[in-house]
This record gives sequence, C-alpha cells and structure tokens, in this order.
Amino acid sequence: MKHLFQLLLKLLGTLPFIGEPMRVVSLDRQLRALEKENAFQAARELRKKAFSKISISHQGPILRSEGEDRLYRLNDYRGALETFERAISVMGKSASLYGVTSRDRVYAGASQAALKLGDSQKAQKYYHEFAKMVAELSANPKLHGSLAWHTETLRRIESQINSKNNKKKSNG
Repeated sequence: MKHLFQLLLKLLGTLPFIGEPMRVVSLDRQLRALEKENAFQAARELRKKAFSKISISHQGPILRSEGEDRLYRLNDYRGALETFERAISVMGKSASLYGVTSRDRVYAGASQAALKLGDSQKAQKYYHEFAKMVAELSANPKLHGSLAWHTETLRRIESQINSKNNKKKSNG
C-alpha cells in the first residue's frame, strides 16, 4: 500500500498544476529544516537554485525565506523589503501555495524592513495588513494559544511605528 501511495504521488508530481506546488512545499520544508539547524549558507544556496527552477508564480515561500534571511541575519533591509514585496506580488498567483507562503510573516517582515529603512508609510501599510490577519486569527478561539509570536510581533512593530511618529512630531 505504501508503495502504491508513493507511486501515485510521483505520478501526480508530473502534472504541472500539482507537481510544482508539491516541489515548493518540499523545498519549503527543506529550507525550514536548514534554518532550524542554523545552516543559513546551505539554505541560501538551496534558494538560489530554486529561484532558477521554480516559476515566479510559485516562488512565494522561497521569497519569504529569502526576505527573512536578508532582514534578520544579513541586515540587508532594502533587499529584504524588495524581496517581501515580490512575495506579496505573487501571493495570489498560486492558490495552492497561499498558506505555505506564510503571508503573516511576509507582511510582518515587510513592515519591519520598511521601519529599518525609515519608510514609515510602507511600514504602516504592511503593519495594517499584518494587523488585519492577526485580528482574523484572533477571532478563532482554537488559535488563541498559538498566536504569541503574532501578538508580540504586532506589539513590537506598533511600538516602533509610534516611536518614529513621536520623534517626527517633536522634531517638526
């Protein structure tokens, strides 16, 4: 039975509308495992290869991973923001990868990168998108115990935006 299931998956993988999303999900798992092991250079190399093999409409999860790497590890805020914005532009192009892209992390990252660059308008725009998602998730009682990262990140971004706005008011 196990072999039959594996054969079925392999056959499904040859179909373009199923195969590429399946490869992206597998790639996303590999990237997360490498990042968990702090093998960031290996993850960068894997992403670089993937960008040349995966169509742009399916690159959302890879772009999210790239954006987070640039933001949190390389301190390349401009590159991070550009990468998150590319992820945002492709999120709706592949319904099968919409959740895998982790749009909450994309919008949170875009907002944080924009803050680091001093672009408060973009920071607020992406913050509001992230806040809407957190509000939607918070409405589900089953998720209450698993939103700590979301609420803490939301609070931190809001605090940074308010701090920048207060500095502008006092200077201007």
